[in-house]
Amino acid sequence: MAIETKTVSHRQRPRFVAQMRAAARRVLHFNDTPLRVAAGFGIGVFTGIFPGMGPLAATVLATLFRASPAAALAGSLITNTWLSLFTLLASLQVGAWLTGLSVAALRQSWQDLLKDFSWQMIWDVSVVKIIVPVLLGYVVIGLAFGIAALGISWLIVSRRRQERSSVHVS
Repeated sequence: MAIETKTVSHRQRPRFVAQMRAAARRVLHFNDTPLRVAAGFGIGVFTGIFPGMGPLAATVLATLFRASPAAALAGSLITNTWLSLFTLLASLQVGAWLTGLSVAALRQSWQDLLKDFSWQMIWDVSVVKIIVPVLLGYVVIGLAFGIAALGISWLIVSRRRQERSSVHVS
């Protein structure tokens, strides 16, 4: 019995993949310098990972740092909700490590806080001892991913622009 394989045409690819490729093409074709596009994308990735920030914060920060707001928006939208569970767990780990706390105790305290949350609890000293390590973890993870996104996107955008300029010159 022979197994038949078929190649998947471009039209048969899932719509999501096509939308992601189109978004990547738009990022690569922003009418800005490669460094400004990359910086904007890195800022967007940072704000997308950091809780409570998002597309609006990404565009404002990109404008303040003279980076590409459109690339920041793209970076924020790509990372905003997709990585939430991963980044929370990683932030607990990193925050506990940086502050010398037990990961298991911090995780349990965080779950208890979320279960019985009220806005009045925010100012309680014991709650601050829970929130600070997690926020510190988010900052470290957001910076690491943001800087990595900046470097990778700068390389990609620079190469694509060089390829396009060499094609137009030939």
